[in-house]
Amino acid sequence: MITVEQLRSTGRLTSFFDDELEMLLSVCSDRAFAPGEVLCRQTRPAASCFIIVSGVVDVVKESQGHERLLTSLTAGAVAGQLALVDRSPRSASLVAHTAVTALEQGGSTAIAELL
Repeated sequence: MITVEQLRSTGRLTSFFDDELEMLLSVCSDRAFAPGEVLCRQTRPAASCFIIVSGVVDVVKESQGHERLLTSLTAGAVAGQLALVDRSPRSASLVAHTAVTALEQGGSTAIAELL
């Protein structure tokens, strides 16, 4: 179970009060991903977004049959929220590069409103 202290230790959530982080934890699901596991796939409809708590997530875009690494995300990063906001298909895939722990928030904009 992810704790307020773990969220705060990401470095990007240090300015939030404990009750705000507790609210965030209450509306999210803890998720664990093994290296190589896909968090979400390009072109698929968006149903959630993620806050990376630990590990490294690669953002990968497929074009003309080739995959290209766009960037890597680490603890504290929010990923996958844009497709929720504009209700478009995913523009890239999120793939666990290492073992990853993340908070997953379903189709509301609660994370965007909090952050």
